[in-house]
Amino acid sequence: MSDIFFSYSSVERDRVAPIVAALEAEGWSVFWDRKTPVGVTWSQYIRENLEQAQCIVVAWSRQSIDSHWVESEAGEGRDRGCLVPLKLDDVTPPFGFKHIQAADFTGWVADSKALEWRDLVTAIERHLPRHAEPSPDESKPSDPDISNYWQRLLAKPTIEELHQLADEVTALRQQDPASPELIKLQRSATEAIDKAKGPVADKPAGAGRGIWPWAVGAFMSVILGAAVVIYPINGDSPLEPSQTSMTELRENNPDQPAASRATGNGQSSQASIPVPELVDIPAGCFEMGSPAGVGQDDERPQHRVCLKAFQMGRYEVTFDEYDAYARAKSLTPPGDSGWGRGRRPVINVNWNDAQGYVDWLTGQLGRECRLPSEAEWEYAARAGATRRYALPAPHGSDDITGRGLANCDGCGSEWDNKRTAPVGRFPANAWGLHDMHGNLWEWVQDHYHDNYPGAPDDGSAREDRGSDAPRVLRGGAWVADPEDARSAYRLRLNPGYRDYYWGFRVVCASPILR
Repeated sequence: MSDIFFSYSSVERDRVAPIVAALEAEGWSVFWDRKTPVGVTWSQYIRENLEQAQCIVVAWSRQSIDSHWVESEAGEGRDRGCLVPLKLDDVTPPFGFKHIQAADFTGWVADSKALEWRDLVTAIERHLPRHAEPSPDESKPSDPDISNYWQRLLAKPTIEELHQLADEVTALRQQDPASPELIKLQRSATEAIDKAKGPVADKPAGAGRGIWPWAVGAFMSVILGAAVVIYPINGDSPLEPSQTSMTELRENNPDQPAASRATGNGQSSQASIPVPELVDIPAGCFEMGSPAGVGQDDERPQHRVCLKAFQMGRYEVTFDEYDAYARAKSLTPPGDSGWGRGRRPVINVNWNDAQGYVDWLTGQLGRECRLPSEAEWEYAARAGATRRYALPAPHGSDDITGRGLANCDGCGSEWDNKRTAPVGRFPANAWGLHDMHGNLWEWVQDHYHDNYPGAPDDGSAREDRGSDAPRVLRGGAWVADPEDARSAYRLRLNPGYRDYYWGFRVVCASPILR
């Protein structure tokens, strides 16, 4: 296990890498790579490393202050008295951490002699002793000559050769995670793979397992042949709408359907814009939440909710659908983290982004569309079932393990703990809804409350807090445990936070607006 557990937002990986490299140069081992080993669940892997570390360093940034996981990990360090915080941005830490002085890294430029760096090292030394400095013959090797790797990339390699190249570059990155040249090379190799076989096609089992999902946060386009043309794109700001046409998206996404026009019933026909396919959800009543002794405290008390009929998206909103909205509104479309667009569910969208989309969709369909309420989401996810998961679990068990049932860390699919799956690749529930368990956490309309007393019993959303108050997400994600994908499980998050774990689906009212 590592000396230091480094807690940070995954979108800040490039900013954190130089700090980790500098800590390791000081003689400490650092846990910061969240790639889960085979045979271990994500939460188990994190928990074991968190408990074994003698010091927990948290990087506060605009993203991490809203992260449930970062706050929980920082809380572990605070409770154990071994927390050392630093600031990547000029932000106020979450409540409960404001009184703990943080090292100011807002202007740090990887200088090990800088005052802020020495302050951080001194704080860490209070919790664990400095390891012996490596002898000259044990020191870190010099940067490898990577010209051969670039030549291989430019030589029009086959898809198998690209995967082999990506694995080799990933191994080099593990030795030197902060190397700018290796970062560029890895991103270029990743995009070349996507271009060679289409973004929705995933690698064969065992191929290129070391490619990190974040490797396309600022990825580069590679022109195979005479030259390499590089276009930097950050993870939250991909190509401007004027640079990315529907034709270009479709050519790069073979599974993407033809563009379609919204019709009155929410289905689509061949024409101009793609819209979500809607499924009828019948009126009815159900027991929302979990009974005593089951699940989490915020899932109780279990209570009866009765709902009117409504229509819900058969799938999570896809890039194909969201990109049409972004172009129509001249917005910068969200990044895809290098996994592809088209029929993959849209990621890197916050609650406010989802609100903008459903408002636009209302105008396209001529009917009210919105995010589902928390009650509507759970009612639809259960589809009349009372089990933890509304899927055909193996051998009749109340579980979703078993290959092909869902996408989570331990569900058994080819996408587990790697990336999102294209929508519709897993079985639908009894009401025809796909991906209600796993793939992406889905934003819902409600403000988060830590229990259910006072919650509406008619299926409406509970909104009684300020605009910046945390909202609810449901359904688990590709990186979460099966336990987090239960029908009743709830997650809280600030509405302005974006990441590649979050997406959403829509609900539309049955009557047509006149």
